Amino acid sequence: MTGNEIALMYQGGTDRLLQAFDTREVTPEQVRDRLSELGRADPESGHGWEDEFVAAVLTAIRDGHADPVRLAGDALIVTSADFPRWYA
Repeated sequence: MTGNEIALMYQGGTDRLLQAFDTREVTPEQVRDRLSELGRADPESGHGWEDEFVAAVLTAIRDGHADPVRLAGDALIVTSADFPRWYA
C-alpha cells in the first residue's frame, strides 16, 4: 500500500485505519513509514497524527478489541516513526 493510500485511509478516520490493521490490509510498518514521511515534512502534523492514532488504539482496547495485545504491539511499531520530536 502506498503512502498516499494510507493517508487517504487515515482521512477516512482512525476507525478505518484500525479496521485495516485488523484485516492486515495495511501493516504497522507501512503506517510507521508514512508517519515518518509526514513527520519529517511537518513535525507538528506528525505529532498530531500520532496522538490521534494512539488515542484510537486505546479506545479500541477499552471497547473490547478482539486482540488487544496485537493491537498494542502494532501501535508501538507505528509510534517508533522517525521524525523530529521536541517537548516544551
